[in-house]
Amino acid sequence: MAAAVGLILVADLAGCGGVRAQAADPCPTCAADLAQARADAFATVAQRVYAQEVSGPANGAAFHVISRIPGLIDGLSTKNYALARSAMHHQPIRHAVGVRVTRSGRTLIDVSLRFVVGGRVHPLHGRKGAYLGRIEISIQDVIGLIRLVHRLTGADVVVEGSTGQAKSSLAGVVGMTLPDTGPVIVGGRAYTVSSFAERGYADEPLRIWILAPS
Repeated sequence: MAAAVGLILVADLAGCGGVRAQAADPCPTCAADLAQARADAFATVAQRVYAQEVSGPANGAAFHVISRIPGLIDGLSTKNYALARSAMHHQPIRHAVGVRVTRSGRTLIDVSLRFVVGGRVHPLHGRKGAYLGRIEISIQDVIGLIRLVHRLTGADVVVEGSTGQAKSSLAGVVGMTLPDTGPVIVGGRAYTVSSFAERGYADEPLRIWILAPS
């Protein structure tokens, strides 16, 4: 009967020989499931933030300005790539942290900070409509992405590229082997992990982990 009502009777050996009732845990895995659901929800937020950085209005606005820089267009049109690079160095665009032009698989110019997020790719044309190549514009570096996601969710973030670059909001976690999902201990503190893959700048594969405090 005790089992039927969800009670465990435990003999209280320290008392007078009586018994005390202790409620059984109806769902031993519920706490872990809720923690994972929370981490997964934060990962969804991070994915949406990443997509916005890649293809949102700010990226389109940067392309509108960059694609009209005379030195860039003239340099690419005449294959004077030094002129094109110089034009980008001397006319920095608000929000743009990476500009890369490729044609037929060859990189013509690449002016960027280190370790930036993936950029939107646009076809680039000259003054008379001639095709000059594909221009990729990134408007956010990885550490900026990490800070933004951390501010929105409160979770810590790790981003690792296939070339070995890695950044995190959490000290001591870079270099650790993290699970794709599930519990992990970092610096003596428990976290629940969710992760996803993204395309980084110049098509570099990225892995992004979200670590929600458990």
